[in-house]
Amino acid sequence: FPVTILTFFMKRNIGHFVVISSLVGKFGTPFRSGYSASKHALHGYFDSLRAEMMRDNLNVNVTIICPGFVSTNISFNALGSEGKNIGSYDDANANGLKPEEFAERAIEVINKNEFEAYIGGKETLGVHLKRFFPNFFATKTQAARWSRADRIADLQPVEHQPESTRPTSAVASRLRRSPQACAIGANSGLDPAQIVRLS
Repeated sequence: FPVTILTFFMKRNIGHFVVISSLVGKFGTPFRSGYSASKHALHGYFDSLRAEMMRDNLNVNVTIICPGFVSTNISFNALGSEGKNIGSYDDANANGLKPEEFAERAIEVINKNEFEAYIGGKETLGVHLKRFFPNFFATKTQAARWSRADRIADLQPVEHQPESTRPTSAVASRLRRSPQACAIGANSGLDPAQIVRLS
């Protein structure tokens, strides 16, 4: 699909790709591995495309917009560990920008032909923290308090799991020593050894 449009743009020597990515296209966060990977791929593809268009002096522009928290149903419709809708709103998204406000700010960015823009609240600072203080950013990210929806989808006590899926004593011991597991346990009220799924 992008290739077909690109061919059309190149023949006319005019066009503008507007890509809606996400802040997690710039950094990863717990329980967003697949989503983050797909957004990182967008950046790699369209950054390369922009460079090729500029090299060939073609008037085909690329703007990548990275929203932060926007008040939509994205977390409500997200899939949990069993492939079913979580059915619970993420507090951060629920309290984020209204879609109309995001759209207005996005239009400004597009009209200015900016290469990349971060639209949101204080969460946009994460991009700069990741770039200049990666170790600090990683520590804060893994220790952050995640939403109830995340915990419901990705953390389950051992007693709620079939016997065959319960961690062995060796795995339980490793989980107890895991900083990520300890952070999750502290924030969810679960013993780190009882956390079955860490991803």
